This record gives sequence, C-alpha cells and structure tokens, in this order.
Amino acid sequence: MTKYVLVVDDNPSDLSLAEALCTKLELACLTAEDAYEALDLIHDEEEEYEFGLIIVDLQMPKISGLELIKRLRATTHLQGVPIIVMSGRKTDKDIAMSIKLGASDYIVKPMDSFIFEEKVLKHVGKNDSGWKEYDIPPEDKARSCLAIQKFELTKISEIGAEVLFTAEPEVGDIFFLFSNELGTDQLRTTVEHVEKFNKTHFRIKLRFAGLEEKQRKQIRALCKRVWREHYSRISK
Repeated sequence: MTKYVLVVDDNPSDLSLAEALCTKLELACLTAEDAYEALDLIHDEEEEYEFGLIIVDLQMPKISGLELIKRLRATTHLQGVPIIVMSGRKTDKDIAMSIKLGASDYIVKPMDSFIFEEKVLKHVGKNDSGWKEYDIPPEDKARSCLAIQKFELTKISEIGAEVLFTAEPEVGDIFFLFSNELGTDQLRTTVEHVEKFNKTHFRIKLRFAGLEEKQRKQIRALCKRVWREHYSRISK
C-alpha cells in the first residue's frame, strides 16, 4: 500500500511548495488547508490512506497545530507516524511544546527547500536518495574543494561528503572537517559508513550535522560550482 505524506497548512503558498518538494522526492503527497480537512483524510473509511509522515503548521484557524498534534497522537494507528512541525514561530517555547506533544522535528518558516528535503527524507527513511554527489576529478584533488586536514575528499554533496582517511572510525562517530574555502573553522559531521579502500586508507561516508544556515548555503554554492566545472570539462 502506498504511504502518503500529509501536509496541513492554511497558507496556500507554503502548501504548494511543500507538495512540490515531496513530488520532487518521489513521495506521494496529500494536502489539507486546515485540521478538519486533515482529520477527514485520516479517518476516511473509503480510501483508508496510510500515512508515513505528517507535516503540520502551528498557526491555523479553528484547530491549532498543537491541538492537531495531540489528536494525531491519540489516534492509535498514527502513534508511530513521525510529525514535522512547519511554522514561522521559532521560540524555544514553541519548539519545546511541539516536541512535548509528540512532534518529531521542527522546520522554521520561511522554509528552506534543502532543509525541508533533508528532514523529510530522514523521517521517511529515504536518506540515501537525498544524496546528490559530485565526483571530484583526480586532477582537482590537489586544490580540493574542502581543505580538510589529513583527509582526501572524494565526493561532496549538499548534505554530506566522502573522504579517504588512514584511521578506521566507527559508524556514529563525530568528525570535524576543517575548511578554509568555506570560511568556517569546522564542519561537524557524523560517520554513516566505513569500508576498506586499500592497504592504508578507509573510505568514509559523512553526513553534515548541526550546521549553521550560512554554512549550508556555502556548501550548496560549492556543490554548484563543482558541478559547473565538471560539466564544462566533460562538454569540451
């Protein structure tokens, strides 16, 4: 049975953007303009939709997002379904209350499409499909896109990187990559995969974690530049 992403938001622009991004990620999506419409879809006995993720705005008329979260968590077949709050309210109190009532994650509006995609993929269990990797040609490795101490960078993406390293870390370890080009002291990453590359090096797949939005934008710009350089090279 198809699992749907349900997006509940009374703002037509945000609703359309969220639906378009879900479609881009090849996820089936249903939308509702308020909590009542969402509850109708959830309890539709004729269609019997199965939901893999629910995205909820906080500020909605009639029934607020917080009240909707409480009702969703009280619905037996939805108790294990992740809920992402998507709201312009960004105080610690709003976030803490959402998590306390049962939300799994929080996205602050105005919505950044990259952050939206990353969080959605995380909660529907399709993280790997979010990787858009760019191989770094051998001739470019001397001026590697990231100046990483004791690492050889082999791939870069909007949400992570692949490096060769002489030591063998464990999955879940925290790595700090030091970058001059990105203008930041360190990029925090977590180890997602480790495999033997040759007699002296391990291939390590890393995912960026806890980055500031400025760093995310710099990484995205870097990926675009790498792609443009690679495309211009193979087009000649």
